[in-house]
Amino acid sequence: MRTQMLQLMLAGGCLPTVKPLDIQNDTGRLPNGGTSPVQTEALVATIADDYSLGAVATISLAHLSIDDTLSPTSGDAVIRATDSHAVLLNRLNTDTVQVFSETLREPDTEIALPDLSNPQDAVFCDDKLWVSLHNSDTMPIFDIENSLMVGSVNLEEWAGTDGHAEASTMVRQESSVFLAVQEIRQDDAWVSDGGTILQIDCQSTAVIGQFEIGPSPVLKTGTEENLLGYKTGIYGDLDGEVGLFDVDGGETHPLVRESSLGIDIHDFAFSQNHLVYSVASEDWDFQLHCQNLTTGEIQSSPVTSSYLSDLSMDDQGRLWVSKRTGWSSGAPEPSGLDVIDPSTCQSFLTGGTPLQLTLPPFNVAFR
Repeated sequence: MRTQMLQLMLAGGCLPTVKPLDIQNDTGRLPNGGTSPVQTEALVATIADDYSLGAVATISLAHLSIDDTLSPTSGDAVIRATDSHAVLLNRLNTDTVQVFSETLREPDTEIALPDLSNPQDAVFCDDKLWVSLHNSDTMPIFDIENSLMVGSVNLEEWAGTDGHAEASTMVRQESSVFLAVQEIRQDDAWVSDGGTILQIDCQSTAVIGQFEIGPSPVLKTGTEENLLGYKTGIYGDLDGEVGLFDVDGGETHPLVRESSLGIDIHDFAFSQNHLVYSVASEDWDFQLHCQNLTTGEIQSSPVTSSYLSDLSMDDQGRLWVSKRTGWSSGAPEPSGLDVIDPSTCQSFLTGGTPLQLTLPPFNVAFR
């Protein structure tokens, strides 16, 4: 049914057309951190407001031209980029992983996952695809040439009374994968049992390091190769923080704490010189804060009633913000993708009008 609805969108000419846009000419600003960008496109998972269906899209990083509703997804899906591949993780009782090497119109590989396993992230390591599952005590490893499971990582030590380790996000560093294990008691009001970062060897799949970091951790790329970004915290408890994790020494360097802010941190992203994080009030109003990592100066965006579902940084130092209709009582704002300058916390886009897709964006990755 979902596939049929998306086919009707395509047949009915519902695809938006976006005039190519040169961001530098439009705004006069195109930060690149002194490096040469290698990414060429944004990969976008889009999902209907009622979470009934979804689709994937791509956006040119050079011109912001949109290629929309390329392939259907479940009503709960995230997209990742790893080793030039796009990996789509379907959830919501449709637990599969799809791998795309070129366009996003048809997957090269599709692998069924255990029912209700709730896949979270995927990375290639040692030419095999590792997929983290929130509702499992193992992490499967696949050969995408034949779609077979060829190994796994045993996470039983970090599984609680619910039988799950709550494996979450991953970052590959050379011959290791760093995995955030959230250790939440899903059978006991989602109470935290801790929160650990595991270092796993790609060849042996053995856990070669473990670091207690705090409740419900999330990992992302950080400011340098050996400094990963992390976030901890259970929603509503003001027990979390955002900072940098030193993979060499296993040390954390907190940069902002919820207890100091008096509000929950929802998501975060790092460029070479800035940390951007979103906060969410009890009324589901959101706001962005952009922190200069050299001076400590903080710029903030206006409060929005939109649900900021995802923050992702491209390799030009631009923050992509997925804006969706949320649960705030404030006046609704347009859904879409905004592109933010982390040095000012203001939009690069003309008039601050977000990029419009057929379905609202849920998350973004880059390749």
